[in-house]
Amino acid sequence: MTFHFNMKFHFNNAFHTITTFRAKLALSVCSAALLAATSAEAQQPIPLPGIVIKGATLEKAQVAQKRTTKPSDETDTPAPQNKAPPEPAASTVANTSPVSAAGQPSVPTPAGAPATDQLTAGMPATQIGSAVTVVTSKEIQQQQARTSGDVLRALPGVNVSNYGTPGTFTQVRIRGNDGRDTRVLIDGIEANTTKDHEYDFSNLSPDDIEKIEIIRGPMSALYGSGAIGGVINIETKAARGPLALSVRAEGGSFGTRDVAGRLAGGGDSGFVSLTAQSRDSAGFVVAPGGSVKEDTHLQTYGLRAGLTLSPTAKIDTTVRYTDKRAGLTGFGDDFTKPLQTADDGNYRLVERTLLAGVRLTWDQLDGALTQQLKANYNNDVSGNIQHPFVGYIAGSDSFSRDESGRANFGYSATYRLPTSAQFGRHVITGQVEKQNETFKPLADGDFFAGSGGDGLQHRRGQLSAAGEWRGTFAERLTLTAGGRRDVNDTFANFNTWRTSATYDWKELALRPHASLGTGVKLPGMYDQFGANAVTFISNPNLRPETSRGSDIGIEKQFLNGRLLADITYFRSDLRDKISPTYNSFFQVMPDNDIGITKRQGVEFSGKYQITPALFVGAAYTYTDAKKYDPALTDAQTEVRRVPHGYRFDTRYLFDEGKGTVSMAAVYNSRTPDVAFPNTFPYKSVTVDLQSYWLVQFAASYKIQPNMEIYGRVENALNAKYQEVYGYNTAGLGAYAGIKIKFDTMLGSGK
Repeated sequence: MTFHFNMKFHFNNAFHTITTFRAKLALSVCSAALLAATSAEAQQPIPLPGIVIKGATLEKAQVAQKRTTKPSDETDTPAPQNKAPPEPAASTVANTSPVSAAGQPSVPTPAGAPATDQLTAGMPATQIGSAVTVVTSKEIQQQQARTSGDVLRALPGVNVSNYGTPGTFTQVRIRGNDGRDTRVLIDGIEANTTKDHEYDFSNLSPDDIEKIEIIRGPMSALYGSGAIGGVINIETKAARGPLALSVRAEGGSFGTRDVAGRLAGGGDSGFVSLTAQSRDSAGFVVAPGGSVKEDTHLQTYGLRAGLTLSPTAKIDTTVRYTDKRAGLTGFGDDFTKPLQTADDGNYRLVERTLLAGVRLTWDQLDGALTQQLKANYNNDVSGNIQHPFVGYIAGSDSFSRDESGRANFGYSATYRLPTSAQFGRHVITGQVEKQNETFKPLADGDFFAGSGGDGLQHRRGQLSAAGEWRGTFAERLTLTAGGRRDVNDTFANFNTWRTSATYDWKELALRPHASLGTGVKLPGMYDQFGANAVTFISNPNLRPETSRGSDIGIEKQFLNGRLLADITYFRSDLRDKISPTYNSFFQVMPDNDIGITKRQGVEFSGKYQITPALFVGAAYTYTDAKKYDPALTDAQTEVRRVPHGYRFDTRYLFDEGKGTVSMAAVYNSRTPDVAFPNTFPYKSVTVDLQSYWLVQFAASYKIQPNMEIYGRVENALNAKYQEVYGYNTAGLGAYAGIKIKFDTMLGSGK
């Protein structure tokens, strides 16, 4: 018996037929897993669980919220295979919002857990008009993902590019936009640097992540500059239950050693969670034809704590610190190659980041009014130690360092009008924020005289006011509208807006959704003030990028909520895009493009809870991104935008939930990139990155209630591929580890 997929998508170019040996092998393994699972004892299907979204609204949740989900670190145990769980009521199925791909049954709140759970605060997915994908902690655990880039890879509308080893820069794009056009929030703190507005996802370990929300489309009306492509909202784990210590140790290919620990506990009065992780890797050879391995050393420390001041007031804080040291390749130093690529070199990256935030939230008027005061801080110090001419020129070493920071202070208030059967339910939120950004380029010496940083502290500030209205009518139609005014001290002031709509057609288990909005992104401070007079010229006259984007889609449930499918069309127009202009082989300057950059495409996702123990999922994204310059007759295709991207997932629970096996397969089609010749006139050329499959297998088993062993195989087909031209990626790798949880050391545990 076989299992066949026959899918063809016809857009600008016909999709490559999936008939290669590797593709067949990946799909055959997936088929075998499905057949083996479905041939087991009969199991009664259950609907996918519902979920709420926090990052798609300005609304602040009430302090007193009833708990609706289980702790993410609890064991998911399906109903015994010889017993069928009760069929959910029709109303439950109709209101189920199966956004999460976890596919796990809900369980009652365990004894001793607090009555509130702020992680559940937010809007039900059935009331969100934006396109949203959610990845839960349970899914991350089952995938055994060790980098946040791997968690996000090939999700609808998402593209990941890595410059070599896991410790080097990892960029995430949404809907063909640049990585700097995506706002990244960690526990409400903006994590993008002020230097270039990028966020390096290699710095974020998924170990202590509770949930990741990918909200696609312009969101500047809520979050201001940098939310053109969308928002990635990350919630780290809080703590519930008695104080307990959990540890994890792992080893495997490429000299990998990974140790992590978490001490956490909490109740109705408050909680505390302390985390630490150390990850070391000897790495692999990144430079094509090279011999030097690029190693990585990453340490992460985190604190999340909350205190309930009263039944209507709470305060919580987050502190997150990372210290990364990694080997880097040179680039373009081998002039015997026709095109520049990564080359062996004695380079080191040193980077330290600190995120810190505190929030005070309180309710008034019997919960109708919720107010919040917040203060956030982001600091990033990154440097490169370079020895480009070792053995040739004495004293040619150089050390460059950039320091960037952001301080943000804000007040917001949410008012919930009395619900009326005639006029529906309305929520109004207002917000005021003050933000200050700093940037200092430094250098302790450089072979090229005069090319170091100027050592000056550059500053800019912004005062913002935003408002949002959300109305829900007859528990079916939800409309939202919001706007924001940003007053800048270095740029012209600008306004942004956003609207969305969705209709929960319960009788048909159908939900159309749509959104329309504008976005803006200020230039990175390095583009304005970077001080390398030889290879880089800063441009203080840059204008902010502006965008208008829209999407429209439809979500449909089948089989009483066990199967969910969603398809969405999106489009955006970007003006004044900031791009590098190359004056010569050695010199580059950022400038605003003339013309419009258009991005459009289709996103599809499907999730199917076949049985309580078996889940399958699929995703597909088509992206068409082109730059239209009036001086050129033909549009230019943007590089590193994957035209066709697929993802397939399957997970199976066995032995009453003690064991889990999973497989993930990712396909990226042939993708254009840019390269630079080593001969005059050194003008850039377009090259193709070859298509590839990435397949991963993972398995885990609880040998005792508090002890779990696990293992995984990454790049199981040993694919040879590149995500950035001239940078090799990892081959086949195998890893294994153990997790142990120790009950409270204070005597109240088991």
